[in-house]
Amino acid sequence: MFKKAALGALMLFCLSHMQGCSFMDKPDAEGWYGSADALAQAVAQAVSTQNEEVFNRMRISRDEYMDLIWPNLEYSRLQGWKDNPDFIWRQHAAKSDSGLREMLRRYGGNPLRVLSVKFPSAAQEYGNVKIHSRPELLFDNSTKPGPAPVLMGSMIEKAGRFKVFSYNIRH
Repeated sequence: MFKKAALGALMLFCLSHMQGCSFMDKPDAEGWYGSADALAQAVAQAVSTQNEEVFNRMRISRDEYMDLIWPNLEYSRLQGWKDNPDFIWRQHAAKSDSGLREMLRRYGGNPLRVLSVKFPSAAQEYGNVKIHSRPELLFDNSTKPGPAPVLMGSMIEKAGRFKVFSYNIRH
């Protein structure tokens, strides 16, 4: 029994590390990806096709924000703010939308291939999720030399799965 389980785990590991064949490359039903690299590559592919619907599926939704982030913000406990969580969400969404438009203006239609993602600073924790600000993406520059494109401002991680927290690319 142990040998079968070990063999199955080894096969799953090998399959998940084969380029282009990883189950982690596909989002789950809520749009969460199994790795930061898979999410970044999906964003890069959406940039080349400029598919706004895909960008929205990869980004945290209002409901997810309210469930995962809002209860852990200091604002949520302050009189005057705690009864108005939509204002904070609208501010977040507006900055993200603006960043998405700017990112598409700069890079839209260009074929981009992300090789890896690094997080240069420690993540901020909000309950059981982490926000990774300013992820650094390493690109295959064979198609477009120059400075690396900035495709998002932050990623959110929940239980080892990733989504775009914000497309706000202004730092």
